[in-house]
Amino acid sequence: MLLQDIYNANKHSILYEDSSYIKQIKKKLIQDFILDPKIIKNNESIKFFDKKIFQDLSYNFNQKRSAILIDKSLDNKFSSFFIKNGYLEKIENNDENKFQVNSLDKEIKLFEEQFINYQDSFKKDYLVDLNSVLLNNCYSYDFKKNTFHKIFIHHKTDNLDNTNYSRNFINIEENSKIVIIEEFFNNVKSNENIVNFFEIKKNSELIHLIIQNNSQDSNLQFTTYANCYENSNYQQIIFNTSASSSRNHHYANLLEKNSVADLKGIFFGSKDQIIDNKTQVNHFAESCKSNQKYKGLLRDSSKASYLSKTHVDKIAQKTEAYQLSKGIILSENAYFHSKPELKIFADDVKCSHGSTIGSFDKSILFYMKSRGIPENLAISLLIKSFYSDILIDQKDTTYLSLVYKSVQEWLELNKYTDV
Repeated sequence: MLLQDIYNANKHSILYEDSSYIKQIKKKLIQDFILDPKIIKNNESIKFFDKKIFQDLSYNFNQKRSAILIDKSLDNKFSSFFIKNGYLEKIENNDENKFQVNSLDKEIKLFEEQFINYQDSFKKDYLVDLNSVLLNNCYSYDFKKNTFHKIFIHHKTDNLDNTNYSRNFINIEENSKIVIIEEFFNNVKSNENIVNFFEIKKNSELIHLIIQNNSQDSNLQFTTYANCYENSNYQQIIFNTSASSSRNHHYANLLEKNSVADLKGIFFGSKDQIIDNKTQVNHFAESCKSNQKYKGLLRDSSKASYLSKTHVDKIAQKTEAYQLSKGIILSENAYFHSKPELKIFADDVKCSHGSTIGSFDKSILFYMKSRGIPENLAISLLIKSFYSDILIDQKDTTYLSLVYKSVQEWLELNKYTDV
């Protein structure tokens, strides 16, 4: 079905239909949503994306809109947000002295302001454009100054064929440290397209830990965009053991001096999955640091890509920027495309990139088998060793337990253990 037809048939549940400004933008985006292979062949937003999702493009969102259930009585050291079928249903351990959460469903003027702020962030990104046209959920999360807090965001989809198009604006005020653990454990046929915008103000730190373990046909497109101000620190780790196709595209702007962005990811592919990864850091100020590191393990006929980009503006002197991509191919039919890219317009910088793709060293496997370790267990140990450096500095036990549980399930499913 054409995007125009989907849009026309579902205006009752698509947000901001009363805004003439937003409607004009949507009209232009729909006109430009052309999936001609000749046009899209070099478009990085979908060049390595699972095109079957477009071939079966649909819209199904019937979630009842109601007030967010607030529970302040729990004596936890963290807050839990429960998002069901794309809709924020409940907040446990809500603390208004630390943060404020609002649905922007009816806040048209506020959404317009936010939309204007970010409308030039993405250039011809088909998935973000699709999110803008079919948007059905929108929230703002505001963390106050001098706040130290941890939140756990649980995503659950149980409506068959549910399509969730969400956009969130997360603002972290000065001198704060926020830890966000975000889990996706969806197990029905569905599609989620989520775009998050972060504002990390002066002297603040955001640690964003994501675990994705969706079942087959529960597809996810996840996009984040972070603006980092003076002395801020942004760390993101994505651990993806989903059985479905996925897209993870993540961006960071280092806007003021001494800001840091560290974007890391691990992904596991099997069967005929298509996993599309991209990170990009833009250095727009001096004395900033960035690190981009993704690792992947692929077997069967799975395919994956990782595009990493670093842009260093001419005023961004004393930049330090590093990129690393590593892929392990566990079968002859698996495929991994890696493309690191540096664009440097300053002369006082330390920048490097590296990319390696291959199988496990056969001599190491032979040595382990000669010591009585079965091959499947040897591969399991090598897999755990392969990604361990991504997590070596991570101390959050809640996140680590989710990661290790998901890895063990993937290893057992793919017969790399004796279980």
